[in-house]
Amino acid sequence: MKTELISSRDALEDFAPTWRQLHAQTQLSPFHSYEWAAAWLRHLGTRGEPCILTAGSPPTAFLPLFLHKARGLRIATFIGHGKSDYSGAIYTKDERESLSALHERLAQERKRFHAVLLRSLPAPWPVPEPRISPALRLVSRRYDLCPRIETGGSFDSYLKTRKKKFRANLKRTERQAAQYPNLAVQQEPCNKDLFQELLAVERESWKWQRGLSMLRDPATHAFLYEISTSVDFSTELWTCRSDGLLIAFALVLRDTGTRYYYLPSFRISYPDSGTFLLSQIVRATFEENIHCFDFLQGDESYKLSWATQSKMVYESLLAPRNPLGSSAFCAFRARWWAARSKPLQKWNAAVRSKLQNWKS
Repeated sequence: MKTELISSRDALEDFAPTWRQLHAQTQLSPFHSYEWAAAWLRHLGTRGEPCILTAGSPPTAFLPLFLHKARGLRIATFIGHGKSDYSGAIYTKDERESLSALHERLAQERKRFHAVLLRSLPAPWPVPEPRISPALRLVSRRYDLCPRIETGGSFDSYLKTRKKKFRANLKRTERQAAQYPNLAVQQEPCNKDLFQELLAVERESWKWQRGLSMLRDPATHAFLYEISTSVDFSTELWTCRSDGLLIAFALVLRDTGTRYYYLPSFRISYPDSGTFLLSQIVRATFEENIHCFDFLQGDESYKLSWATQSKMVYESLLAPRNPLGSSAFCAFRARWWAARSKPLQKWNAAVRSKLQNWKS
């Protein structure tokens, strides 16, 4: 199978129609779309270049990579790295043929990088197993859990399948939220003024206090604003107001059959508003016969209590068999080990929170 490399932003723009066509045919998530990738490159991918590997003539598969430098090493990740909950190769033909061709081309281009970090894959790379090039080392691990609600039937029927404690807590939340004066839940079109309101909610949220707010970073703020306002990208901005004051919001991504719960937040002075807003979005998903509500990555207890099923995403690491490639391989393996250490996780979270507070 013929393979090619796209390594400039101008060439990527020329490839855009093919990307859009393949994405429409495969019906993958919004994170796989050209619009998501282009916005990410404009705001968050400024220190590097795209590295798109294609297979077929015309292309029937491609691997959307981004090549950048980190600590003196050349690292290839997916375009959208860090902001995409689902990633992977996009292909329409036979999986084995397409992925084998992309893998072989990746091995041929190994002088361009010291490591390839493929995160948020639906299964360990490669899928299915092609012939592993002897020029590359490969290791994979489970990366995160994505809880989901399959929304067949009615919302009331769904609630009957939940635990008694869950239903009791939901009723308590509804009673508490009913005490907020003139409570209103709706979808609102995003604009600059509304986005400033979102930022105000984030500043009074637990995420801001712990240094975890995505809106805190100017580049991420600009990226999310473009995604929220683009006519070429399907988003929903759900709001919960009390006496006109925005107390909670949720930025939700959409495709034909799924709602993706991407960015929720609420003011800590209105502790039940976030759960109440979530319940209204889930209820609307059932009523509108949308097939799935996806909580995306994270095994938080509240997600698991709502979910009817979960799916795993994986991370795969490939590195050339040379001194720098081996160094990068060992460094990432060490990071994986550290990520499993609970004490190190707590220490890292505390340091990040203090640094964010110091910067602000």
